Amino acid sequence: MNCLYSLLIYNFASGINMTKILIIAGEPSGDNLGADLIKEMVFQNSLNHSRTGEEEHEATALNRAELIFHGIGGPLMEHQGLVSLFKMKELSVMGLTDVLYRLPKIFSIMRRIVH
Repeated sequence: MNCLYSLLIYNFASGINMTKILIIAGEPSGDNLGADLIKEMVFQNSLNHSRTGEEEHEATALNRAELIFHGIGGPLMEHQGLVSLFKMKELSVMGLTDVLYRLPKIFSIMRRIVH
């Protein structure tokens, strides 16, 4: 259940035929969910851009050019095309003392992502 809270999606700065999507995963299960989400979004985007029913579209790099994924994730999300701004390990914490110890770093990361 914790992994459901580690995934944040925000659609920002839609331009001409380009959508930037911010995804943040703070643990391996969120990385797994995020990778599946990216893969499905790229696939759905390719279906939306197909011109005929006969033409088959796969989730290729050409389709990814229209959806740009940034954020924080692990190797699974990076493999699906995420440009990771920080290492996922920097957000992975367990227990109250670990959270308190790393809170300044977490807030610093949040401020940098917002700006």
